[in-house]
Amino acid sequence: MNKNYTPINHRFNGFKSYNKPNPLESETISSEKQAITIEEAVEYKIPKEVKPYIKQRPEIVEVLPEIKNQGVVSNPHTTAVTFQSIKLPLSDDKILLASRAPITSSIRWLATLAIYILKQAHLVVKKVGGRAVRLVAK
Repeated sequence: MNKNYTPINHRFNGFKSYNKPNPLESETISSEKQAITIEEAVEYKIPKEVKPYIKQRPEIVEVLPEIKNQGVVSNPHTTAVTFQSIKLPLSDDKILLASRAPITSSIRWLATLAIYILKQAHLVVKKVGGRAVRLVAK
C-alpha cells in the first residue's frame, strides 16, 4: 500500500510537559502582614473643637413647592466627603500579578474579588513607574 502523506512524528519528540505548578499558587505567605487600605467616601463630621463656631447647614436643600411641581428635585449628594479605610486580601502588586494568572487558579479569583472591591470604591490599580498605584477611576 502506498503512503500518500508526509510523516510528522519527528515534530512531536522533545515536547515538554506543560503541567508545571503555577508559581503564584506555590508562593509561601510571609509572616509579616501588610496594611492595605482603600478609601471609601463617607459623610463629613464637624470636629468638637470647631462646632461652636460653625453653623451647619442641612445636607439636602429644600425646594419650594412651586418648583417641585415643575419636576425640580434637590440633589442628596454632599460635596464635602471624607474617606474611610477598607481592607483588601492582596497587596496592589499581587493584584496586578494575579489578574494575569490562569482562570482556574485560586489567586486569580482572589485578585478578581479585590478588583471588584476597588471598583466599588471607584478606584483602579495600574502600574506606574514599576510600582502598583491606586488611581481614581474616571
